[in-house]
Amino acid sequence: MRPREQTGRRGGPASGGRLLLLSLLLLLCLLPLSARAAQEEGTFRFQAAEQGGEIRSQTAGKTRCLFLPSHADLSDLTLWFDGGEAVFSRGDRTVTAASGVPFDLTPLFPYGPETGGRYPVGVLLDGTETSLTILKSDRVRSLYLTSGDPARDRAWVEESKSNRAKNVSLLLLGPDGHTVYQGGLKDLKGRGNSTWNAPKKPYQIKLEKKTDLLETGDPAEASGTWVLLANYCDPSMLHNSLTFSLGEALGLPFTPHSRPVDLYYDGEYRGTYFLSEKTEVGTGRVEIRDLAAAIAAANPETEDPDALPARTVTDSQGRLRSFVPDLALPEDWTGGYLLELDYPERAREERSWFQTAHGAYLVVKSPESLPEKGLDYISGLYQRFEDAVFSGGADPATGMDYRQLADVRSLAATYLLFELSEDMDAYQSSTYFYKKQGDEKLYAGPLWDFDQGYGSGTVTVPDNSPVAAKVYLGRELLALPTFQQAVKDLEREFHSLLTGIILPDDQELVLSGGGTLTSLGSMAGELAASWQMNAVLWPETAPGSYDQVLEELTGRLKAREDWLHAMVTGWTGAPPEDQETFSDVPKGKWYHDAVEEMVQEGVFTGVTGFSFAPDQNMTRAMLVTTLYRLAGSPSVEEARAFPDVDGSSWYGPAAAWAKANGVARGDEAGRFRPNEAISRQDLMVILHRTAGAPRASASLNRFADRASAASYARTALSWAVEKGLLQGDSRDRLLPRGSATRAQCAVILQRYLHL
Repeated sequence: MRPREQTGRRGGPASGGRLLLLSLLLLLCLLPLSARAAQEEGTFRFQAAEQGGEIRSQTAGKTRCLFLPSHADLSDLTLWFDGGEAVFSRGDRTVTAASGVPFDLTPLFPYGPETGGRYPVGVLLDGTETSLTILKSDRVRSLYLTSGDPARDRAWVEESKSNRAKNVSLLLLGPDGHTVYQGGLKDLKGRGNSTWNAPKKPYQIKLEKKTDLLETGDPAEASGTWVLLANYCDPSMLHNSLTFSLGEALGLPFTPHSRPVDLYYDGEYRGTYFLSEKTEVGTGRVEIRDLAAAIAAANPETEDPDALPARTVTDSQGRLRSFVPDLALPEDWTGGYLLELDYPERAREERSWFQTAHGAYLVVKSPESLPEKGLDYISGLYQRFEDAVFSGGADPATGMDYRQLADVRSLAATYLLFELSEDMDAYQSSTYFYKKQGDEKLYAGPLWDFDQGYGSGTVTVPDNSPVAAKVYLGRELLALPTFQQAVKDLEREFHSLLTGIILPDDQELVLSGGGTLTSLGSMAGELAASWQMNAVLWPETAPGSYDQVLEELTGRLKAREDWLHAMVTGWTGAPPEDQETFSDVPKGKWYHDAVEEMVQEGVFTGVTGFSFAPDQNMTRAMLVTTLYRLAGSPSVEEARAFPDVDGSSWYGPAAAWAKANGVARGDEAGRFRPNEAISRQDLMVILHRTAGAPRASASLNRFADRASAASYARTALSWAVEKGLLQGDSRDRLLPRGSATRAQCAVILQRYLHL
């Protein structure tokens, strides 16, 4: 573990011993109520350092605020503004300041800041009275992004993840004001999946020169690519730091390092971010052979392998895969590989990926552009590992034990961290594996993306309930006595680490293997002032004071660890007690058995590993995908089937199959309308076509709403009634134009399978 950062002064960048040059922009009028910050109109300016780093006041909600970095000195503060002297007041105390001249604001606050670290003042300038709340960070770096092209500013970058700003400068200052980095960026863009949909956007930056932005002192940590994590869904902003610290203490290689920063973008404060190493192959990151570079060297005639088109095909087993043809491999293509388990719709947006026999999707994160032989190699290794885990621990084709195919300690460590953190993406997304050159084993890791863990995700987990043990690989691994034992052996160490990380205040746990484990209290102490500023700008992320948020996180951590410790120590080698597949499909529900069977048959999947969303409307894309799976997922032409369907989308092959087989024909304009909810009558029409459009003679006369059915659907509805697929509700209605839910579709498809 790296030592905690020291925050003693090193001397700031400003002359005359002044650490801060501030510019302030005051509003002429209040803007409408908003949880976001709005740039003010006015004449006050502010500079964080001689090299740049402008900061302006802005409105958060109804409050005019100036968010100052850690190295700001309120006793030696410089503001720039147009006009005469500004008089700052608090009660009967006043301080007068002239533009560009240092002044001391602290006499207005002899007892320190008010609640939440705020310094609210009145301002009188040229006869105009207004108010301003000053907030100041502490112990945290400040990072300044400045757009060189007004047409490529923050708003433009945040319009789309495909928008990449090139002409951007970056200034990173330490907590004491010293310069860590100053220079241009090669590239700045948005990043993330679900996190990108939040109002506080995450970013990826590429520096002009490799730099150790975290100042670890290790030359290997210098890199050109970094990410700025927003942690919007994490009330404490500590989930990633906490989990990464535990992972590193458990000895998981390549665990990312990150530190908090106060981000200012084009002069506007944007909140607390975490400057983090990116999960990628490279020195100081995932330190395995760079196979992408080796492929590029083996193809000197190809200027940019990543510019070549990828090809999506269906293999002989009916599994989808994507690779980049027309590329040669180097002589040794056994490594290195970086893989990520991801959701199907996300995986299919990547260049190289493959589907497994049990329906999982693995993206080849590196090398992104992988020829077919390379994909055959790495997908074959992963498939043997999956087959072994799902077959009692040994690959039925070769007899190889799963421990010969994957490193069991890294598997056990990641399982414990997934379970502790209640990670909703466990074994579904943000779950990485890597393979070294010449080593025929997969390794679990690095760790990534825990901001929606520890109970803060959109899907909640009942107390004392497994998370990772219920999903895909986790469920099958826990059925193996040898894996249970590996987890039990590691959990003794893990339990001790958890006891240490909950230490209060600034205490640290010295690890037996060297290094220290920073306590949760110490992490929180570093972040407290920055967190309070962020809570003003993004109040929806702060359900209470920081003390309350930390108390809740600590309590949840203790309770989760107590439960996990008791569960693991109680294992006997037998498979854990059977759990419901989905938390929202309990036993006794009319659709329970149908959902369970359709999932086991591979026809349906959940919307997450823990949620089926039975009451959610079934879309047209979802329906043809289930029928495509029922048909065995046959290979299809790559041609675009409908004008509104992207062939590379997760439902693209299913839509093409449906069009080719007359199952779906499109509307009058030829459109498929994939995201539209399927009506009950259209569900029956499509299912009737799938069955070969047989004749039907059942009468619809007993149904009170039969006249509301479309003429084109009546034969299909008659067939559905005749076969018992539709039975009507308690009021003898078919509800033909009503939307069909996922639960209803599961029941109907179960009946169809048993015809």
